[in-house]
Amino acid sequence: MFTSPARRPRLLRAWVAPVVLLIVATIAVGAPSTALGADLRSGNDVTIASDRQINDDLYVTAGQVNLHGHATRDVIVAAGSFDFDGTIDGSLTMLAGEATLKGTIGRSVRVAAGQVEISGPIGGDLVVTGGSVKVTSSGRVAGDLLLAGGNVDVRGTVDGKVQGYAASFTAGGTFNQSVDVKTQSIDVLPTARVTGNLDYTSPNTASIPGSAQIGGQVAHTESSPFRGDWRSRGAWTSHLVRLLWMLIVGAAIVLLFPRASARTANAVRRLLPSLGMGILFIWLLPLIAILLLVTVIGIPLALLVVIAYLIALYLSQVFVGLMIGRFILPRSWDDGTRGFNLLAMVLGVIIITLLKMIPVPFVPTAVGIVVTLLGLGGLVLAVLTRPRGREAAQTWNPAPVPGWT
Repeated sequence: MFTSPARRPRLLRAWVAPVVLLIVATIAVGAPSTALGADLRSGNDVTIASDRQINDDLYVTAGQVNLHGHATRDVIVAAGSFDFDGTIDGSLTMLAGEATLKGTIGRSVRVAAGQVEISGPIGGDLVVTGGSVKVTSSGRVAGDLLLAGGNVDVRGTVDGKVQGYAASFTAGGTFNQSVDVKTQSIDVLPTARVTGNLDYTSPNTASIPGSAQIGGQVAHTESSPFRGDWRSRGAWTSHLVRLLWMLIVGAAIVLLFPRASARTANAVRRLLPSLGMGILFIWLLPLIAILLLVTVIGIPLALLVVIAYLIALYLSQVFVGLMIGRFILPRSWDDGTRGFNLLAMVLGVIIITLLKMIPVPFVPTAVGIVVTLLGLGGLVLAVLTRPRGREAAQTWNPAPVPGWT
């Protein structure tokens, strides 16, 4: 298919920009560590032997990371696989596909991994997100355990509180304070020892064996996969409050940035490209932020990337709502003014909110995911293909309307 010369710059920006971002991040990772006062390492396979001691903050990005030595300060890791059986005196922050933590960590641990197994002592809090999270019988968390995972199995010792969400939760260890989890299924093993209360929200009642020891009260809050609380006043109030704030934010965006809003809504209407860009950038931007963090000097830029990322995710509903409203309203109404776009945004955002309130399993979640991906992807497309100069003036020439111009 022949591409016109006027169209080529847009296509070039659309495909080159993500590559440029990756190149910049990669170059930043390779910056000299002597100038940064930190130990930076990267490659396909990074191994730190057991006889090595790292006296600076350690930043590692690699496909496979093996840390057997001693790090006297903080460690930040981004890896496909992370194997740790050494010593970290500071804290550990990690993003990995698979992680095995056998060593000693002096302070807190923040982990996001597909699979993570912890069988060593942690001196502070453990904040963990993963598809599969396991704390073995030899694992110990001196602080709180905050979790969000698919299958969570805790058979070690947790000195602080346990709070979070999981598809399934197995309690088989020692919990020296309270346990408060929200889960689809909970399994309390005979080896469980809970000093405080056991509070759980689940559609199923836990079977607690007689040999398990619960020092406090056991409280079960029943939940339903069909969102059984949707008729309650609290559920409606929560939805209405979120809707109100979204309408306020959306109105501000449409009134202050009418051209950008309309252009983004039109980009969202290209469903497949927007969905593809959304899927790409929803993981690409956090990865770029992590790579920038590794450089130390890139930390301010990484924070800006994270802030922009979170704002884009929040505004995704506004742009998708504007697209829906512009699609539903009669074409004859579209005079290109702020008033029309404001009406379209309000209509679309209300429709999205109603879809999220449908009491059918997985429908609200699916709606939220699709809206987020479409909105993020449309915003990226609008930025990468925005018109310049005379072309911008030709694409926005609304009829003057008293009070809106």
